[in-house]
Amino acid sequence: MPGASGRNKREQIGIVDHEPLEEDEEYQTAELTTEDKIRNARGDITNTQDNTTDMLDDIIGQGAETNKKLYAQGEQLRRARNDMQDIKENNEIAQEQLEKMELCCCVAIFISCCCCCCAKEKKPVTKRKDVGLGAGEEERRKNERERVQKLRKVNEAKRRADGLKNAEDLDEKERFEAVADAQLDIMNAQLDVVGDLIKVQKEELDRQKKDVLNPLDKEIDVNRAQIKALDRRGKNLLNR
Repeated sequence: MPGASGRNKREQIGIVDHEPLEEDEEYQTAELTTEDKIRNARGDITNTQDNTTDMLDDIIGQGAETNKKLYAQGEQLRRARNDMQDIKENNEIAQEQLEKMELCCCVAIFISCCCCCCAKEKKPVTKRKDVGLGAGEEERRKNERERVQKLRKVNEAKRRADGLKNAEDLDEKERFEAVADAQLDIMNAQLDVVGDLIKVQKEELDRQKKDVLNPLDKEIDVNRAQIKALDRRGKNLLNR
């Protein structure tokens, strides 16, 4: 029979001929209509805007926490500067005592009874100027009140957007446009809050640099020099 040998060989190596299968309509991928593509694009835009507002909420929360830590840092630095001024005051007292001992003729026998020990007039000790704690507290509270008011605007815009997403009196296109506008209002309000947080951070850093960091750096150098001088003079006095 013509063609039988060829068919037998195909069967021997495991190749079996089948009739062509009919296409199952349930598994066919229908092409999206223009309306479907527009609907999907609108959904993607809405989701992207929702994600953006969520990220801005995170930025606002992190910024507020950063401002809180910056203020606490400023208070710690002001305490450190007060302590540094206490050290300076103590150094001046020690310096005065050393000067009196250097002029005393009986220091070699470790007594202080002669008139020369009291001849030198006592120098007035420089009193420290307290670096007041709570610097910028009033301004910080004012900024906090303003931030709360702007956050209320953010929440109002969010409620408006949520209501528009479920508005039954709008068709799909009108609802999308209304929600998109509301989401833009949310982001604008959020950006106002972020801008204020950045402004407050800059002001606090400038305040710390001017009122604390720069003076503190100079006071550290002064105290270091005073301590070295006191150590040197004390050793010289003991070796007399």
